Amino acid sequence: MELDMRTQIIMVATDLFMSQGYMATSTRDIARILDISQPALYHHFSNKEELYSEVLLNFAQEIGDGLTAILKQNNFSPDSLVEMTLYLKDNHPVNLSLMMHDMNKELSKKTHLKLFNIFRENYFIPFYSFFKEYEKHFVDGIDASIATRHFLQMISPYITERDSRYDNPLDIPTIVNIFMRGLMRNNT
Repeated sequence: MELDMRTQIIMVATDLFMSQGYMATSTRDIARILDISQPALYHHFSNKEELYSEVLLNFAQEIGDGLTAILKQNNFSPDSLVEMTLYLKDNHPVNLSLMMHDMNKELSKKTHLKLFNIFRENYFIPFYSFFKEYEKHFVDGIDASIATRHFLQMISPYITERDSRYDNPLDIPTIVNIFMRGLMRNNT
């Protein structure tokens, strides 16, 4: 079954945006790979930002669904955090730091806000939900929101296969263990 052109554009754009980033990917490159004209591409997406936004929405929803399913399946057990992090490592198609840079520096405020909300719903909220379950054990001054932000920043270098500097210097269970022990009071 042949995919419609809009779906094909999204697939090619996903590969390019996720491997090269927003700025290094041009609509000309996407059109050339698909053997279509740029006006044909713009028939489906009014501009590069709209296409990028659609790409991020598509895979972010899949990621969010997967993270939420892990939480529910494990009933928020401590193993959930390891499984969620491994899921991100195995299923996230781009360096998380690069994606955040593109969202924060390269896009209009309107698109940035839209993507921020997509990120919040599909990445932040599942991890926040996990940390909220354990918040009463955190040291003073740390809440679920702070833990989530710092955890996502900490793991971002590991959520890519493209950067050999981070090829397993620590395995994910060790990273999670170090992070969680740093959050917990001595009596837990």
